[in-house]
Amino acid sequence: MKKIMVYPGDHPANVLSLIPQFGNILANYGQSILVQADDNAVQILQDHAIRFREIPEQPLLQTGAFIVDTDNINMHATSAQAAERAFADVSATSGSTYHILRLAGPLHPDWKTQLEDTGVRFEQSMDEYFYLVEINNDRVDDVQQLPFVETVTVYEPELKINPVLFSVPLKTNLSFKSGLMLLETTDDIQPVDSPITDITETSRATPPYQPETDGNIEVIVKPAASEAVPAAIESAGGKVISVNEDRIIAFAPPENLMNIARIEAIKELNPYAPYKLHNNIAGGIIQVTPFHNGQGLRGAGQVVAVADTGLDTGKDNATLSADFRNRIVKIVPLGRPGDASDTDGHGTHVAGSVLGSGANSNSNVQGMAPEASLFFQSVLDSSGGLRGLPSNLRNLFSPALQNGAFIHTNSWGFTIGDGSYNSNSGEADEFAFRNRDFLILFAAGNEGRKPKNKITPPGTAKNVLTVGASKSVRTLPGSVTFPASPRFPGGAVLNIGSEAGNHNQMADFSSVGPVQNNRRKPDIVAPGSWILSARSTVAVADHGLDGLPLTGDETGVPTHHDAVGIGLPGGPVRGKGNQNTPALPAGAGTAANQLYMYESGTSMATPIVAGACTLLRQYLITKRGHSPSAALIKAFAINGAVDMGMGVPHPAQGWGRLDLSNTLSDTVKFDDTLNHALRTGDTHTYNVVVAAANTLAVTLVWRDAPGATLQNRLHLRVIHTSSNTVLMSDPINDIRNNVQKVVVKNATPGNYRIEVEGVNISIGIPEFAGAIRQDYALAVINATGPGLL
Repeated sequence: MKKIMVYPGDHPANVLSLIPQFGNILANYGQSILVQADDNAVQILQDHAIRFREIPEQPLLQTGAFIVDTDNINMHATSAQAAERAFADVSATSGSTYHILRLAGPLHPDWKTQLEDTGVRFEQSMDEYFYLVEINNDRVDDVQQLPFVETVTVYEPELKINPVLFSVPLKTNLSFKSGLMLLETTDDIQPVDSPITDITETSRATPPYQPETDGNIEVIVKPAASEAVPAAIESAGGKVISVNEDRIIAFAPPENLMNIARIEAIKELNPYAPYKLHNNIAGGIIQVTPFHNGQGLRGAGQVVAVADTGLDTGKDNATLSADFRNRIVKIVPLGRPGDASDTDGHGTHVAGSVLGSGANSNSNVQGMAPEASLFFQSVLDSSGGLRGLPSNLRNLFSPALQNGAFIHTNSWGFTIGDGSYNSNSGEADEFAFRNRDFLILFAAGNEGRKPKNKITPPGTAKNVLTVGASKSVRTLPGSVTFPASPRFPGGAVLNIGSEAGNHNQMADFSSVGPVQNNRRKPDIVAPGSWILSARSTVAVADHGLDGLPLTGDETGVPTHHDAVGIGLPGGPVRGKGNQNTPALPAGAGTAANQLYMYESGTSMATPIVAGACTLLRQYLITKRGHSPSAALIKAFAINGAVDMGMGVPHPAQGWGRLDLSNTLSDTVKFDDTLNHALRTGDTHTYNVVVAAANTLAVTLVWRDAPGATLQNRLHLRVIHTSSNTVLMSDPINDIRNNVQKVVVKNATPGNYRIEVEGVNISIGIPEFAGAIRQDYALAVINATGPGLL
């Protein structure tokens, strides 16, 4: 027998009468039916031209660093075994334990109700038809007996450990069980920046990372767990650094991680390291100028939130840089009480790229949205780190939303580029899931030169717009020589000629994907090398006498004179080189030479995208009469992105470089209504017409509930009606991403059908209370039809 999902179409009664010929119904979802069928099913369905798909039997679950064989009899737990596991440890406080639940097919609402009535609490989806659940120990056998439950499997301690943590010392301590197979894992993540070769982005705002005092693991404790967990961690060979609600930061050598994972109340062990900091030419590359001048889109009426080191003097309009005056909603000092000044320089540069007015340069050096307002959160602490960031990012995003911001940009991330999904990734996803119109952006990170390293969290979150860096276009000297210094007695030479020569190339420092669970990131890229933007008037971040980052202040005196980023316009590269940076645009004025500077990094690309998204939001409200969801803004940006020649999607460029000429176009139609939210088995169809040969692009985006894997799965298909040719970006049996895009180059004029299917919806969006439905945003260029605005 096999399992088949049958789609009755417009004749459900006929299909229901046909099914007894080849099988029996397991679940009826309305627009689709799950059938247990014999070998005759395929032929009968084909003879009657009924759409169907087979659901493969898949007892193997890839989770963390393992493949779990859920059909292995030794992996099942009886009620007695579960109770023994639960109370074997001092930290166990309730008569329930974690299990992996495997269902016969997509989660039916009635199944979920029955499971919850049988003592099951859903934690998250782990993959198609697999769920991490907490089960009352005396009801495990009852759950196993439900007809739609395939297997109930113990959630073994090994599965709690993030795959990034699987080093050689940890592997030697594993006691392998039947049903667990260890995957090949990465043992050589590079946690420390190279101080000499990384010339694109300094880490001056982050003190040296010291694992034993800062911590190296993040321990997530299950709800209502015992207060004894910190003591249990210490007993298991760990050192607790801090405790905050259900999140514990600790240090543990790899060989002790298994002992910690055996603590029953612990749900996850993730890697941990402190966060670090991860702009006129860029506007031309992403095509922003026509929208400033031609359509009057300059960000007026929009509020953008920036969380970074500080904003210039951090004070009122009387002392603040003219590029930001009279558009400040609020400046909030989170890292230093009463002090939001930008002694580092990073935050002012970032804010300038988003919305600097260019007042200090006769409007020659502007941000992307020069009339938008700013809500700024200064997170620089007194020691030069980013400890002003709240432990729960909800407390970063919520005040921004309360102050009118619907776009929040973040040019910082994990110290280690490991691609992991950590608690902050989950918090970003959670906030975006519960606040439909709030768009969060994160820089991808600057780990691109380290082959094994990946995008940094929280940029690994599903619902955020993750931005990588392409090259800007500047005329640079081929090499720069720096004078002798205590660190480099023989002087130093840096080759920089290729750093900003071709806007269709990636900046080599930009972090790449995929991220944990083989999900796609980044989403898009924008220019991030040699970006000219505002300079803080109080910055004292000194690069040192040799002009190279991370060498410290060798004079012993931090000065504003040396706080030049990678150079003041027309001044020596890094302030000490024998070659100069590109000069300011003509007409900027000589005073501007000291008020702007160059920087490179995904930190610089991200605010460029944030400013462009601000214009997009303004456009949709003022030109199209629609208040957009964050998913729609993300869909528009991705739908209009251009391939730089690598093919899309791509681990480096994602869906391509942002291009507003494709994005802010009246030829882009969309759907963003809650009324089309889907249940499992539902399909929403758009019959569209392509009037002339052109590129048809369709992008689907939805906000997913928090979790390292997709919790709700939708599927996008584009069908050429006359030929019945079906195009998709992801196979329906392997949906890992909540962004899907189909591109038809030189699409043949005629009729097309766009289908969005609710493949498996297990968590309902907040707007529908108890109903289990998932909304989405759809952007379509060069096609029109009913249902699209």
